[in-house]
Amino acid sequence: MLKTLSAQFAIISEQDIPTDNPGLITYDQYWEQMMADAGLMSIPDFKSVADTVKIVHDKIESNFEGVRAKQISLAKRITNATAIKILQGELNKKHGARAETLVEDLCITSALADNKEFLVDSVDNCARLIVRATAGQYFELNEENHEYRLRTEGGINIDQNIIQFAEQMAPYQKDEAFFRFMVEVLGIEANPYRSGFQIYKHEIEWRSHKITRDGYIFLGNPNEKSTTHPKQYFYMIVMPIFQEDKKTRNNEEDEVYFVLDTISDDFKTQVSNYGAALSLWNSADTAIKPIYRAKMEDFFQKARREFDASYLSETKVYYKNEPARELRSFQLPEQGASRLELFNSVASAIFNEQFKEQTPHHPVFNMARQTINSGNLDRYLRGTIAKIIRPTESNQDGEAILSGLGCYRAGELVVDESIYAISILNLMNTRETQMVVNQNEILELLPNSDREPVWRSKDYRIDASFEFMVLSVLVALGECEIKLNSGEILNASNLDKLRNLQADDYFNFAFIKRPKGVNLPVIRAITKSFCGKDLSNRLDQQDTYVLLVNEAKKLAAECATMVAQKLQGPTNIAGVDIISEGEALSLRNGITALKGFCDQLATYTSEAKIKNMPFDLPTVNKMIERKTEMEAVKDKLNLAKELEAKVSYLTQAKLYIPADTGLSRNIDATIQSLPKILAAQAGAEVENYKTELEASKQQYISWYLKRYKEYCINEIDESKRVEILNSAEYVVCEKLMQSPLLNATLWQNWRLKFSKLRKADSNVETTLQTTPYANFNPLTVGDQEMKNVRELGVELSDIYEIWIRSLKEFINTEGAQTALKLMDEGGQNFLNRFVNGMEIIRDGYSAQVLLELINILSDGFEKIEIKQDEMSKYFTHPMTIEEAKGAFELYIERMSKGKDRSKVRIILHG
Repeated sequence: MLKTLSAQFAIISEQDIPTDNPGLITYDQYWEQMMADAGLMSIPDFKSVADTVKIVHDKIESNFEGVRAKQISLAKRITNATAIKILQGELNKKHGARAETLVEDLCITSALADNKEFLVDSVDNCARLIVRATAGQYFELNEENHEYRLRTEGGINIDQNIIQFAEQMAPYQKDEAFFRFMVEVLGIEANPYRSGFQIYKHEIEWRSHKITRDGYIFLGNPNEKSTTHPKQYFYMIVMPIFQEDKKTRNNEEDEVYFVLDTISDDFKTQVSNYGAALSLWNSADTAIKPIYRAKMEDFFQKARREFDASYLSETKVYYKNEPARELRSFQLPEQGASRLELFNSVASAIFNEQFKEQTPHHPVFNMARQTINSGNLDRYLRGTIAKIIRPTESNQDGEAILSGLGCYRAGELVVDESIYAISILNLMNTRETQMVVNQNEILELLPNSDREPVWRSKDYRIDASFEFMVLSVLVALGECEIKLNSGEILNASNLDKLRNLQADDYFNFAFIKRPKGVNLPVIRAITKSFCGKDLSNRLDQQDTYVLLVNEAKKLAAECATMVAQKLQGPTNIAGVDIISEGEALSLRNGITALKGFCDQLATYTSEAKIKNMPFDLPTVNKMIERKTEMEAVKDKLNLAKELEAKVSYLTQAKLYIPADTGLSRNIDATIQSLPKILAAQAGAEVENYKTELEASKQQYISWYLKRYKEYCINEIDESKRVEILNSAEYVVCEKLMQSPLLNATLWQNWRLKFSKLRKADSNVETTLQTTPYANFNPLTVGDQEMKNVRELGVELSDIYEIWIRSLKEFINTEGAQTALKLMDEGGQNFLNRFVNGMEIIRDGYSAQVLLELINILSDGFEKIEIKQDEMSKYFTHPMTIEEAKGAFELYIERMSKGKDRSKVRIILHG
């Protein structure tokens, strides 16, 4: 190092100080001194670097021509500096230097520079020229750390070849690489629809109709639409990002554009390198193809990372002349969806209304479990065929398709509301019997679809497969037959053949025509109406005729009953003619005719007979109308009877409700509405009236139950009542009431009140649902003042105490004591213990003993009952206290006249 510095000092010592640069000794200058040292050349690493530097210097001399010749000196300095750098470690470490550090370390100057950035750009451009001059074989740029370095190993530099190839690629080639990248990143697996064009067949969801629409994905110039045949429903166009002259948009109604013009330059560089690697891989020798393949995949992944980081904001979506929207501004699928699903969802949202305009009468398959697409269409069609053959068997796929086509309702095949079926029937009706309608009158081939035929119906532009399902329904209903190209005839008797059809049979049939033999539409109408289900496809089974005959006889009997019992005259309910005289006459005639039809129908007991049935469809429909009329009249009469019964309930209920109450007035108003409702017979009014009747009934029941429960006792009180019946007080009083000395009226009054206690019936609410009376009249008993069980229990205890006390007082009277002394010793002892509280009367036996002893004591006493009606004769006017006492004494004296006053006992009669 010191020798090198000394040599450099010697060189500059003879030179003037430079005016255009610092004149400093920099490490690149060491190289020349090191090259002059023969000893260093014996070191293998140094010799390898020295040989590489010589090659690079030669390349610089031969390639830096013209204006670039001025950069030879700088180029060699850069080369020398990188030689020093690589020798600072093992050669396989590949040390190098960045442009920024070279500017500072080599003290680079320029008369044109006014800032450091200019010098860095100058060094960077010069270094890139060295890379190009050596084709990257001996001098290269490390893209990962942006260091320039020597390549001592030499040989082909794959990375540099790719970069230089990419720089030379034309814009259309770069766009081809971009489109190839988009095919990969979107996950488009199909092959291009047209050779040489990035155009792919595609389908997206028609959300409102739960089916997909066919179209194309374009990657390139929208003017290439003319190469797609046939013309489909939509075009998703990914625009080029390199070819400025190919960026014109047509903005037609079936086009949506995805534009990535603002995506980063880094992405564009990586995509270009990806395309260059692919091109070089195609032409490379077999030995190095794997290297290019790896580079190609590496550039693809780098481009993909750039794309993923920004495509939601950088992808602009254009539709017609509407303002551009970022991809992320749309309602996108949840996280986890693929990029193609994101693009599809945007296109689906944009084209939803456009699809409606293209085919305004397309069926809507809302019942489908999943969106119908090319992947599951065959499954849905097979399910539809199975449903047509066996309409009563559950089949969700078949029901979804047939419902969308208007050919399935309430568990059966129908065509009366299917615009597609009606169109075909109208077409057949324009022909004479047995004249055919050819396939080309029903279907048409889309122009330019010969390679992959696309057939649609002429009338409503629906897919041929769906139109064929409609035809199959008409076959099942006996409305037509289909002749296939194979010569086979499909009719209602061989529907199972539908299972064997191939997809091209849906549009490759010959013609359709009306069927021969049994008039299936007539049979279908009869069996559906009279048997409740379509039996037109079961005419070969005997149980069909058994059912038909039985139902015909049953209906004939109903007709006879109706005419005999309900239509002999007008029917009037609540002053309203439910059926007038004129209506009764008309109905009698119509139902009599229906009975005759049913009687005749009951004679067709086999297929042979039914083929000669004389009825045409208008006649059958007329009979069906009369059957419907009869059922309507029955419903009308039943409704009137039903309303009358409900009103009758409320009318009876009024008998138990106090007059002039809110409940009474409400029920009156409800009852009075009956004639108006019967006269109107309007569905909504009738239902509202039923609700009103039920509300009034429930209001009455609630009111009745409330009073009933107030009058009755609950389970707990019932237990208390039973307890009272078994109590000592009750048993004793029941015995003692026989005593003439006690006021029996008091006991009888209590017994009456106690007997009115009743336990509530648990079924009373159920009873009230059918009758307004449940053995309880709120008007007669419900409003009386009632004592509860506890109050009556207290009263019983009071009566017991009063009577016991009264008897003790009687025993203590002078007369009773005199009689007591004449009584036997046992009786005396019992009564004395009773009076002294030592003999407690708590059972029937002791009460009976007491009663008998009291009767002995009171024998000879005379009972005088004071009665209110007799006393009223003495109290004839308002009296003073003294006058009242005198009147009472007079009454007592007269009642006691002629009696031994010592034997008289006064008792108040209740």
